[in-house]
Amino acid sequence: MAFKRNILAAGALAGALTSAAFAAGLHAGDAAGACQEILKRLGGGARIDLVSSSSAAAAGGAAPTDAHLAQEGKAAGLFTGRDFLAGGGAEARLFDIRIAGAATPAPDGWRDAGKKIVHRESGLECAKSVAFKAQSADGRNRAMTLTSVSQYDQRGRDVSCAYSIDGEASIMLYASFYPDMKIEDHASGAVAAISQNFNVKRTLSVTVVEITHKNEDGTSVRYPAPLAAGFDIGEINGVPYKTAVWLAETHGWHVKTRATYARGDIQTEIAAAILFGANYVNIDMKNRADPTAAGAEA
Repeated sequence: MAFKRNILAAGALAGALTSAAFAAGLHAGDAAGACQEILKRLGGGARIDLVSSSSAAAAGGAAPTDAHLAQEGKAAGLFTGRDFLAGGGAEARLFDIRIAGAATPAPDGWRDAGKKIVHRESGLECAKSVAFKAQSADGRNRAMTLTSVSQYDQRGRDVSCAYSIDGEASIMLYASFYPDMKIEDHASGAVAAISQNFNVKRTLSVTVVEITHKNEDGTSVRYPAPLAAGFDIGEINGVPYKTAVWLAETHGWHVKTRATYARGDIQTEIAAAILFGANYVNIDMKNRADPTAAGAEA
């Protein structure tokens, strides 16, 4: 679905988020709050752009690692009920902790921060729930609910949190400490793993958040654009569906978001793009202040 470019400068952010582009999208308070939080952390002069991209599909030909297969198996299993295991390797690297409501204690390696949980080493933040504006004919409200936290290594440096949106869509947020892996190889491996879990028919563009901030000397600097793409995965229960990936690197951490949703469900796509952008900033800023030390996996 084509998406017009919208410049969301700090001074006009709240108004822009309630414009026609979001008329059927996230509840204005949630969308504005998420973007305002990004801008507040970046300081004066920051801005957010929403653009369209399919860059991840053009990444090189690297094969998926066991971690990529485990992550994609989790993403596919969340929505389709299928589990993909690579000769036991993926299974050995995957640990799930179910989240049963806001009162569930934060898992090991995470801390509770009120309405969200925060991964201590990376800075990945996962809200416990996000409300959507009613859009269905029967007037029901959609809710994006945190359902589980997963760990893909022994040390807790390859983690994700999973969301379900009324059983109609899913979003997963990842933080993976891969200091020796090129982001292009990660993208290629992720796309290959997606193809093993879904019946990919063609590449589609996807909404991307681009973030600009000002350095101490006042010059404007844009965060490196993420690699991102959407994929047509055919129909599910008679509805055309899409799966998408967003991926970037900062301080050795690979920041990724995955989403699977109906192709006409622009609100889920925008939600995923904003959550990706927020955690790109969260992980970058945490590791500027407190870098993760490299070292062999325990």
